[in-house]
Amino acid sequence: MRRAVAGLSVRPGYVLSDGFRVPGLPMPSLPVVGGDAAAACIAAASVLAKVSRDRLMVAMDADHPGYGFAVHKGYSTAAHSTALTQLGPCPEHRYSFINVRRVATSSTPGWWPNANLTLGRARRIPVRKDHTRTVFARNSREKGRLSR
Repeated sequence: MRRAVAGLSVRPGYVLSDGFRVPGLPMPSLPVVGGDAAAACIAAASVLAKVSRDRLMVAMDADHPGYGFAVHKGYSTAAHSTALTQLGPCPEHRYSFINVRRVATSSTPGWWPNANLTLGRARRIPVRKDHTRTVFARNSREKGRLSR
């Protein structure tokens, strides 16, 4: 959101966000819980964002067939979870999402080549074992976070 606001040709005097605070904005802002129902400008921005995202997802589906991006448009569905498990994450998957991170850090064969595209020169570091699998992290910072 900071990048979007910075890219505006007219600097806003005030920013409303839908339910969450955006630190680092150079102007006053207010998070509005349920903002798309409470403020017309937030509702309009929400519609524009969803239409833009849907178009990107359709285009992404052509680049990465098999995930069903054109169908689920980025929402977690059973079909997408199955494809994610079978194919592993592609470079566009968000590793901050727990379902992607679980697949990426599993020892499932086949996931690591795709993850390398996003993670760069990643190394698999075992951080803990439970009764079913070993959990891996990319670096020591993640190791500390995952092993807690």
